[in-house]
Amino acid sequence: MKRLVLSLLISCLPLWFFAQSISVNAEMDSACIWIGEQTKFTLSAIQPKDKQVVFPLFSDSIVNGLEIVDYCKKDTVLLPSGEIKVSESYVVTSFDSAMIFVPNMPIVDGNDTFFTNPLVLKVLSVPIDTTQHAIADIKNVVKPPFDWISFLTIIAIVVLSVIVILMIIFIIRWYKKKFKKEDSECQEIVDNRPAHVIAYEQLELLRQKQLWQKSLFKEYYTDLTDILRQYIDKRFNISAMEMSSEDLIGEFKSHKDLNANKELMTLLRSILSISDLVKFAKWIPLPDENSLAFNNVTKFIDISKQEEVADKESDVTGNVDAVNSNDDSNKVSVE
Repeated sequence: MKRLVLSLLISCLPLWFFAQSISVNAEMDSACIWIGEQTKFTLSAIQPKDKQVVFPLFSDSIVNGLEIVDYCKKDTVLLPSGEIKVSESYVVTSFDSAMIFVPNMPIVDGNDTFFTNPLVLKVLSVPIDTTQHAIADIKNVVKPPFDWISFLTIIAIVVLSVIVILMIIFIIRWYKKKFKKEDSECQEIVDNRPAHVIAYEQLELLRQKQLWQKSLFKEYYTDLTDILRQYIDKRFNISAMEMSSEDLIGEFKSHKDLNANKELMTLLRSILSISDLVKFAKWIPLPDENSLAFNNVTKFIDISKQEEVADKESDVTGNVDAVNSNDDSNKVSVE
């Protein structure tokens, strides 16, 4: 009995040993293909579930002349024996007519390496049917026919582009002439009235607005100083509108006649200083200061206007003297 059990164990030992081994294989769907035709090359391994095998890695070809077109997804199949079959497939092709030898491929299982069986692939060239397609010499370069449609299309586009450009130029020139004419017609009429007359008129309009009574101090002092600056510009030929307060005072100092009139300088400094405080420092003046500023501008114009009148009177006096002298000379000549 013991011998029988021992004999059974010994007989089952090879089966257990081979059950733990790995079986590898390499196969190709076709043994012969045409040039450029594709076939599938597959590596497979039958192994226990608890083992992990490593297949060889290929870049762009299996061997020289056998190129890889595509990689197929790795496939795992459970066998009835309890083992698994792991497969890797590649779509391959060749562009040379030859016999391609695929050597044994290594498949690694831990420290053990197993080699697949070798394969041979025959690649055939496509025969040329000389009866239907005779071999001919190289033909000369054929000149394509002239494309009139494309030529006329290009000409039409060029002509239309030139017309559009000319129309744009014409419209621009027409508008320029029109606006230039309108601008010349709308030019401001120069007011030849005396400077003090214009200033008095503007002051009266400013007084009627009652800006400082409405707490519009900045607007009030801006208009008030603009009236004064325009008057100085017209009366003394000084570009007062383009000058700061300090520059305007400095310009007054540079004129001997204006600098000599201390009252004018005092009035000008007082008006410009309070105006700058209101416009730039946001200072809120008292009602008396607003009235005083208005009166100072009026007084400034009164003083300088009187000088202008005096000049005119001197001119009139000179003209009268000249007329009298001419009359005397005529009398002498008559006598």
